Amino acid sequence: SDLCRAVDPVPDGCEVHFVRASSYEGKTTESNHSVKLTFLGLDASQLRDRHVIVVEDIVDTGLTMLKILGALGELGPQSVTVATLLDKVSRRNLAAAPAAIPFPPRLGSAPDPDASEGANGSAMERKLQTYLKYVGFVCPNEFVVGYGLDFNELYRTLPYIGVLKPELYQ
Repeated sequence: SDLCRAVDPVPDGCEVHFVRASSYEGKTTESNHSVKLTFLGLDASQLRDRHVIVVEDIVDTGLTMLKILGALGELGPQSVTVATLLDKVSRRNLAAAPAAIPFPPRLGSAPDPDASEGANGSAMERKLQTYLKYVGFVCPNEFVVGYGLDFNELYRTLPYIGVLKPELYQ
């Protein structure tokens, strides 16, 4: 919400939509690698031929972001760029990524002829990095909460980002 308030003046045609993405369930700090996406109040045709900026709180293993990019790729945007507050590069693990993802075009680039190829984790990592155009901070390999980030639906409303003490989840 701070980002939305900071966009002033609002560009003509700017719209904000939400996607609920989850790969953590219950009292765990490890992703279950099963990403669930829910597009809230979004008609798929609204993204066709539009420039899309995905605003994410944290890119952790990268699997959730790959799932989002794949889902957006099927909706036909003109381009997609990702802005993330936190990038936890040290946790990137894309070896379990699907072999074929319908990647959308990136802002300012021609369509990638091999955009849906790359079963290899390092190839997927390179592909993902090309979408991460705006990164606030590189995050250490700690479980962080606050400022919208939660643990079991707790701590989301903290006005800062902090490291969750292990004794709270072990």
